[in-house]
Amino acid sequence: MNALSLTAGIIGTSAYVPLCIQVLSGKVKQSFATWALWAILDGIAAATIVFQDGNFLLPAAYSLGSGITALSILKSKNFRWTWFETTIVCLVAVCVVVWLVFGAKVATVVSTIAVVIAGMPQAVEAYKRPREQPLLVYISFLVTNSLATAGAKDWSIKERFYPASMTLLTVVIVLFMVRRFWLKIKPESQPA
Repeated sequence: MNALSLTAGIIGTSAYVPLCIQVLSGKVKQSFATWALWAILDGIAAATIVFQDGNFLLPAAYSLGSGITALSILKSKNFRWTWFETTIVCLVAVCVVVWLVFGAKVATVVSTIAVVIAGMPQAVEAYKRPREQPLLVYISFLVTNSLATAGAKDWSIKERFYPASMTLLTVVIVLFMVRRFWLKIKPESQPA
């Protein structure tokens, strides 16, 4: 493990602290199911990468942070479950079956794709409500993902597929969030 990967793991884990504080204070609303399922999927990705002797620290850090975030959301009693979360649960089951049948390398690809799919509700929320999203937290995730991608030993699936995929996901989410700076604020309707 090199310095960039280690730095990415530390920043990645630390980025969850302000997010959890904002969730617990009610300043930010996040999907419990998304974060809980991210914790599981990131854990699967980390485990499959460990079995390949690859760059596992980022998904391991994200699994831990996502789990703590999910617990914070539960504690805040601000969560919902929809058809999309049920779909992601099915993807979790698919990832486990793929791992058992096809091995760790294919499971790394499938679980990483599932993490990206599970991130779509967050991307949609960032697009719809950019001012209500924790921009600095996601910038931290973007920096973390970029460092982990740069810190990988080579361009193999076990080294760069997960961090590069997370970099692309967080680029999209951050770009949706920064729209807050050029969107016009709608004036509130005045009573007649």
